[in-house]
Amino acid sequence: MIKIREITPKDYKEIVSLWERGGMKYDPEGRDSEKMITFQIEINPGLSLAAFDGKRMVGVLLGTYDGRRGWLNRLCVDPGYRRKGIATMLITECEKRMLRRGAKVIAALVEDCNTPSLALCESLGYVPRRDIIYMRKKID
Repeated sequence: MIKIREITPKDYKEIVSLWERGGMKYDPEGRDSEKMITFQIEINPGLSLAAFDGKRMVGVLLGTYDGRRGWLNRLCVDPGYRRKGIATMLITECEKRMLRRGAKVIAALVEDCNTPSLALCESLGYVPRRDIIYMRKKID
């Protein structure tokens, strides 16, 4: 049976292992470093979640909330566990937690080539915005 629980900084190596199994790109020297993931977990208590089958992490979602908008980040499900509702469980639980904090909007950035995630988000009521251009300034 799949159980959802909050992740802690101690789960970092297991998160990275899951991202690798899932074929997810990550930046271990930057945004996905242990230091940055720990920081994200600590400033957003209760919003970063993982799904476990026994002791094995089979899904992860890092949630953030800025006081108005909630963000769903770095969602990944183990390839052997996909299409079993795990991503939906993680998103639904994270949404509940964000709504309790007062989130008025919950958003996710999904690469346009990631059709399974786009379909999942749309099935959960997320609407793509084609009128917004994502811009960033990378500070390195």
